[in-house]
Amino acid sequence: MKITIIVFSPSGNTFKVGKMMESAFKNKGAEVQIVDSTRREMIFKQNNRAGFLDKNVSAHDVLMIGGPVYSHHMQYNLLELIKALPQPDEKWGSLAVPFTTFGTISSGEALAEAAALLRITGRKSVLGLKVDAYHCFTKKWDTRINKGMPGKEALPYIDELVAETLKLEGRNPDTVKDISDLFNYQSKSAIFKSNALLKEKRMHKYVFPKVRFDYSKCESCKKCKKACPVQCIEMKNELPMQANANACIHCAECFHTCPYDAISLNIKKYKPFLMMGAKGKGFLTSHETKKTEVFFNSSL
Repeated sequence: MKITIIVFSPSGNTFKVGKMMESAFKNKGAEVQIVDSTRREMIFKQNNRAGFLDKNVSAHDVLMIGGPVYSHHMQYNLLELIKALPQPDEKWGSLAVPFTTFGTISSGEALAEAAALLRITGRKSVLGLKVDAYHCFTKKWDTRINKGMPGKEALPYIDELVAETLKLEGRNPDTVKDISDLFNYQSKSAIFKSNALLKEKRMHKYVFPKVRFDYSKCESCKKCKKACPVQCIEMKNELPMQANANACIHCAECFHTCPYDAISLNIKKYKPFLMMGAKGKGFLTSHETKKTEVFFNSSL
């Protein structure tokens, strides 16, 4: 059985889950590849997602595709990648497994959004997975949300997902049920609020704090440029700058990576809201009974 795992992973959490999947599939004798779409020039410089997919993705029976939750939604760069998927054919299988990672507050509508786009590309979402993970904003805070996660605690869920996926071998795709409905576990009010108030691109442009560079501290090490998952930082006269500030997804990787404190990003003002959300409180309380969860298929 041939498996392809595609990830977009700004902070590395989703890639870590992908690597766990890869290892578990290999241990079961499956043929598997993992494709990391993060920091890829064809995607973020050339805007050629279709070309990137065609060049890097091998023939497969099942496509596992995942990204992180940002503000209750699947991060939009992963959604854009799904939109670029070709229709199923001899190379591209019609069975898909969306998965997501999130910093304990809420997995939001991420799986439902991914499944809806997968359906448009001619694919069935036949299994699913959400994984509780380290909240990337809290890396420099005294209180860190889920430090070290995902780790060993996620392995039993990964093993379950892999075992269920392997049941698809030899099955006629037409006989396998689409389980997208299982991903609609948030309340209608939470969905309305997140869609009305938490539009990610608008928040990046108008709400989230801007990345600032203090060139008096900068040593031109280029670590911020290398860390940027969407390649919006460039070097000019040996100093970093955001060549396209609108492309910034406020993952804070440049801020956390800089060894000289030459980058400022005022994310501390969000701390009370994030800590409240981590305790299951706030105006967008999550309606999910389990943090890490496999979504099973009754037709398998």
